[in-house]
Amino acid sequence: TLRNAGATSIVFGQSGGTGTLTVSGTANFGTNKTVTLNAGAFTDSGTNLITAKNLTLNANTGSVGSNGNPIDIAVTKVAATATGGSAYLNSSSGFDVGAMDVSGTLSLAGGALTQSSTIKAGTLALATSGDVDFSSGSNQITHVGAISMGSKDLNLKNTNALDQTGIIDVGTLTLNNTAGGVNFGSQLNTIGDIGTINASGQTFNLKNSGNWNLTQSGVITADSLVLTSTNNSVDFSTSTNQIKSL
Repeated sequence: TLRNAGATSIVFGQSGGTGTLTVSGTANFGTNKTVTLNAGAFTDSGTNLITAKNLTLNANTGSVGSNGNPIDIAVTKVAATATGGSAYLNSSSGFDVGAMDVSGTLSLAGGALTQSSTIKAGTLALATSGDVDFSSGSNQITHVGAISMGSKDLNLKNTNALDQTGIIDVGTLTLNNTAGGVNFGSQLNTIGDIGTINASGQTFNLKNSGNWNLTQSGVITADSLVLTSTNNSVDFSTSTNQIKSL
């Protein structure tokens, strides 16, 4: 158990360290602290909470947490580096996402999420009880993994080709993809509404579950729209869409 009531800025570990830091107890730095933790990799032996205002986790050689044991956090803002692995972060509340540079999977679980810096990730996976607004950064995400948000909304900006490796389950999907095309056609997604889709000069490929009537609340802009929806209806008649071919 670690508690610190002193300086408002704390750095722990060498910036080029290669050892593994295991969170084996509560680390309460205080809700006004900016904390940077450096290690080769981070593991968690259970539900051991790290509390801080701003938290940065730098894994120099490996991952931050694991799929079965994420790093549990209670923070206002979190950033992470794992250029040799993945990062798994879990919170019971919402938080702001700072700079993320993760070569593997970036998995975020919590309440409502916002961003204040660029997200770089091989795969983005989300499990949230609130809306996610990742529309303000020049994000570089290659794959969308499992997105488990139920009726909550996802707003995402991305700057390169984007496809999926997991099912997208959201209320409204809003997407601004500036290059490379969007292929969300490999999984049976459960999306209730399409917000503004900007895939100008690109192909937007979407497959959606037949259990949902798919509607739109924003304009779809794409060079080509490829749509697969079984059984139930699709109504894209409520906006002035800009689609060159179907």
